[in-house]
Amino acid sequence: MEKPMYVWPLANITVYKEVMHGDDAELSENQHCFQFSPGPPYVSYSVITFDGSPNSYFDVHMNKPYVLEDMTISIYVYSGGDISGSLIHFKSDNGDLINIRVVMNTIIVSFRDPYGMNAGLVYLENFFTPEDWNHLIVTRDYETGTIAIYKDGQEIFNEDNEFSDTISFSQKGTLRIGKSQDETDEDNFEGRICCVQWYKTIVKEAELQKFCRPENWNINPVVRMDELEEGTGIMCLLNEVPLEEVLTLTTITKGPTWNAFLKHNKLMGSGVNSAYFHIISRDLKPLDTITTISKFNTTGTRVCSRLCMRIAGCQSFAVQPDESASDERYECFLYDNKYTDVGDLEDHAGSKYYHSGN
Repeated sequence: MEKPMYVWPLANITVYKEVMHGDDAELSENQHCFQFSPGPPYVSYSVITFDGSPNSYFDVHMNKPYVLEDMTISIYVYSGGDISGSLIHFKSDNGDLINIRVVMNTIIVSFRDPYGMNAGLVYLENFFTPEDWNHLIVTRDYETGTIAIYKDGQEIFNEDNEFSDTISFSQKGTLRIGKSQDETDEDNFEGRICCVQWYKTIVKEAELQKFCRPENWNINPVVRMDELEEGTGIMCLLNEVPLEEVLTLTTITKGPTWNAFLKHNKLMGSGVNSAYFHIISRDLKPLDTITTISKFNTTGTRVCSRLCMRIAGCQSFAVQPDESASDERYECFLYDNKYTDVGDLEDHAGSKYYHSGN
């Protein structure tokens, strides 16, 4: 089974969570309630309905260190008669653009390089079947520049349209789902989108349905929601936002989840915007008898240092690899003292201990 870079189910059991690595969506400040409707018949969850309003979209930060050469984008779409608006719009940190949008049911797929030059452009009229679920797959071959488009498993388009070949795309950037990132484009999508998947390889249709199902997810987050009014299908995140299973830099630095995270864990923000941490021991950590401010699982030492920086009282931290995880995860221990006495430390292979520098 080919492993995707990302899968966003956009479901009532995940909401803002990407289920392969745990990256969060970056919701707008007032986006706590969502309209859920039935998803495709082969999934066991309800999915988010985009109502076409200016705030009805998701921003997700793609931060994996990949260069996209071959790629596959998979998305499930349900819409009414006038099918218009951006389904997904990606802007990389270095200026690459990938846009899949619809204008009166004409689908437009475009790739642009950092200099604004076209690297692929496809128009297909009367593409989606209204009032039904449609599975859209877009692939781009790096060597030839060939773009292929599939609808419900059937190949609709497969051509090298003579744009530049061997154009790679930086994977770091922001993907917006349900709306263009161009503020002058007011044509927002109205309908349902679910199971958005992104691969750095060309993947066959049979593989793509597998990661739409919870039994194949790496992460199964617990989401606490309550119905705004019975029978409406509108669910709102409870004030007590559940802990992320793995803290990421996105959680710490962006979106309304950070304040909720502090409140949920009874922590106080330090207000510090910059700090320097110096490693003082390797393969050692403070004794288990020493009280911690808190302990969390994080993705890497950078996340732990940022976490310590933003928690009031934290002067030092220790990290140790989580060997049970398939990706780079650490246990992060936060302390309110600098334990430099050897008697305060114990042997622990793989651990690193840091304190705030002067």
